[in-house]
Amino acid sequence: MTQIPGYEWDEAKRESNLKKHGVEPNHERSENMPKTEDEGRARTFEEIAAEQGEEAAIRAGIAADPDTMELDEEWFANARPVSETHPQVVEAHHRRRGRQKAPTKEQLTIRLDADLVAHFRKTGKGWQTRINKSLRKAVFGSR
Repeated sequence: MTQIPGYEWDEAKRESNLKKHGVEPNHERSENMPKTEDEGRARTFEEIAAEQGEEAAIRAGIAADPDTMELDEEWFANARPVSETHPQVVEAHHRRRGRQKAPTKEQLTIRLDADLVAHFRKTGKGWQTRINKSLRKAVFGSR
C-alpha cells in the first residue's frame, strides 16, 4: 500500500487499472481525465468511448470525479444496514402513521366547490381535519 496524506491505494491494483482502462488515479478533477497527446486538454466521454469503448469512458469518468468511487467487494463487505449506522433516520421514517387498527373514520370521495377547498387548503397542514370539524359542527352543533 502506498500512502499520501488523506489517500491510500494498492500499487498493483493501480497498475492493473492503468493497463486495463488507461486511467491514472489522480485526485484532481482536471488532471484525472486522460489527455490527448497533441491538445493537452481533458478528453470528453465521447472521445474516449470512440477510441477505447464505452466501458473505458465510464471508468475514466469515475476516476475523474473525486466525489464518486467504484464500489468493490471490500466496500460491500464493510457495508452496514442504515438501521445500525443512522437509527434516528429509520426511527423518523417509522414514526409515520399507518392504517388505523380500528378505523373511526370512513374514507370516501366527495366533490366540494373549488373556493371552499381553497379556503381550507390555504390554512395549511390539517385542512382536511378542519373540514371534518366544520361539518361536524354544522350537523351536530357545538357538542
